[in-house]
Amino acid sequence: MKIVTSRFSEEELQIVRSIAPDVDFVMTSTQEELLREIEDADALYGPPRTPELIRRAKKLRWIHVGFVGINNYMFLELADSDIIWVWLL
Repeated sequence: MKIVTSRFSEEELQIVRSIAPDVDFVMTSTQEELLREIEDADALYGPPRTPELIRRAKKLRWIHVGFVGINNYMFLELADSDIIWVWLL
């Protein structure tokens, strides 16, 4: 399983990798990296910032965000998909 995020500190990343060693956690720091890495990702931890991201995400099945107000990200591409979207604080 591949999870793409830009939301973890280095310490948090070490913790989640120790808890789930079989999961490939991929950190991105730019939109270009995110668009490249999302292509074969199973999950995204963070907001789906653009419709293009959803179009490129061929394997994406789960999005997790840690805030409310997700209506800004409800693109047609996401609404028409089978991607599960969870927001928990």
